[in-house]
Amino acid sequence: MNHSKVAIIGAGPAGMACAVQLKRYGIEPFLFEKNQTGGLLRNAHLVENYLGFEAGISGHELVEKFRKNLADLDIEPIFSEVKKVYFSESNFIINTNNGLFLTRFLVVASGTTPIKLQIPMKPIFQDKLFYEIANCKQPIMDRKKIAIIGAGDAAFDYAINLVNNYNVSEVVIINRNDKAKCLSVLEKRAEKTKKIKHIKNINVEYFKETDEKIVLSCIEKKNRINIEADYIIPAIGREPCLDFLDKKILKSSLSLQKEGLLYFIGDVANDNYRQISIATGDGIKIAMKIHSKLNTMYL
Repeated sequence: MNHSKVAIIGAGPAGMACAVQLKRYGIEPFLFEKNQTGGLLRNAHLVENYLGFEAGISGHELVEKFRKNLADLDIEPIFSEVKKVYFSESNFIINTNNGLFLTRFLVVASGTTPIKLQIPMKPIFQDKLFYEIANCKQPIMDRKKIAIIGAGDAAFDYAINLVNNYNVSEVVIINRNDKAKCLSVLEKRAEKTKKIKHIKNINVEYFKETDEKIVLSCIEKKNRINIEADYIIPAIGREPCLDFLDKKILKSSLSLQKEGLLYFIGDVANDNYRQISIATGDGIKIAMKIHSKLNTMYL
């Protein structure tokens, strides 16, 4: 069984920052990632509140810089899905596709998972549904019409990103309320973009298919209207990704955190405060705490 003092689950900004700081202390952590490093940052059109980039920086570019930080320190993520984590005899046992790993300290930086649509959907529509635009390939989006369900920061950022970087023909933002829930700067940018249409006070009731397109059957002020689209991107919220933690860990989470053995960092712990600077700060802070704890334990 592979063993390390510290294991980090998730290689988004929080997990990467934690790994970098630990490596600076001479601690070699396990850094698990089931997809690609970067987390939700890969979806971001433009990051404008991360200091040092006066004109902002695209999510893709910032991820590349973070990846270079890892490479420069010879930190190699373990690209394997964590199936389950157990706690036994003062250690965490991590079951992955690549076998078992043992660690004393566990840092959960697994981020969030999208809230699924509660609208009945035939299997035939699944290939036309994306919850993150980082999973969309540019060629298939070329000159296509996209319907985004939701009207928060993510929805508007996705819309702007799709228009600027994916050459879509049109984006329709479907908002069940009378106001957008995003930053005003995002709404203003969307309003200035001819390819983006924001429809308010509208609810999607069901989907149907016609001529290789999806038809969203909606109710708007008691009137039924149909919106055609090639692809659908729901952006209706996110929730912490914790399903890989054994129930016993979840039940004893507070005591494990008090002991300084278990830590939650980044988006998985910060509710609506999902910002890159907060996530990276979390990662560095917890790495410092673990280093201090290790020094105390081995004095």
